[in-house]
Amino acid sequence: MAAAEAAREPGRRLVTLGLGDQVARSTAAGGHPAPAHAIGQLPGAGSGPLAILVGMDRDAIAGVVDQALAALPNVRGVNNHQGSAATADQATMTALMAVLRERDLFFLDSLTTASSVAYQSALAAGVPTARNRIFLDDDPDSPQTIRKRLQTLIRSARATGAAIAIGHPHPATLSVLQQELPRLAADGIRFVTLSELMALREAESSGGR
Repeated sequence: MAAAEAAREPGRRLVTLGLGDQVARSTAAGGHPAPAHAIGQLPGAGSGPLAILVGMDRDAIAGVVDQALAALPNVRGVNNHQGSAATADQATMTALMAVLRERDLFFLDSLTTASSVAYQSALAAGVPTARNRIFLDDDPDSPQTIRKRLQTLIRSARATGAAIAIGHPHPATLSVLQQELPRLAADGIRFVTLSELMALREAESSGGR
């Protein structure tokens, strides 16, 4: 939505916003790259049919990933949705990253748990990776909270050069972004897609060799 438009604006700091499955499907249908959710296992809970579960081997994980990719053909990367048990399990993440590397996909660790080993597993496997900085709408009915979390994101981007947030297409989230993104873009904040951010990081890494 507005993040794609704001990405065209010049700026000094980069912010990327993820807005959940609904937006991912619409952007992919329009030919724009978007990350696909990989639904991981929650501690002590069951999961859906396209879930990556603790104990799955590499072939089983590959089957789940390929089914998800078939629904979103323009996907360039994957992030986890829920799945704290899976992302905290080293064997599961090692197998997942091997599958993603074979398919030339990046991985965004949503950091649904502080115990996640996904980011380090991706680095070890040579999978391009990044970590979520903040969830914008844990309280989806509070524009004030969403706005405060957006401000936290911007402070992080100014301090480190780039920051990633995850949100969902709730009415309050979309309303806050529609109000705030033009102002932030005018203030030098450049909004990019996650794929664009990963490409920029790759270019910077290649240029430094």
